[in-house]
Amino acid sequence: MTSTVPTATATVEMSDDEKYLFDLNGYIILRGVFTPEEVAEANASIDRHLDQMMERIDPELRNTKAGPLRGDESKGRKDLGGILEWGDDSKIFKRVLAHERLVP
Repeated sequence: MTSTVPTATATVEMSDDEKYLFDLNGYIILRGVFTPEEVAEANASIDRHLDQMMERIDPELRNTKAGPLRGDESKGRKDLGGILEWGDDSKIFKRVLAHERLVP
């Protein structure tokens, strides 16, 4: 099965390196998928729920020992759970699950 990422003009196949990084990390950064309006909507939704962010400092948790999610070396990983349960604020994140530019 071929993994693809649709772009505005064509469908681009993921490289072996991209597939490996996705399998390793559970995510991959895809530039230019979302419109500036979608990014602004997601950021605004997150901003409205910052008071729910929790610091995860348990050293046994994934991504708390090293890497970009670790934090600033003095604090733990920040976690903002329940994102799909925010009512109207969750709509943008639910659309991501079946976004036209991410689903082949």
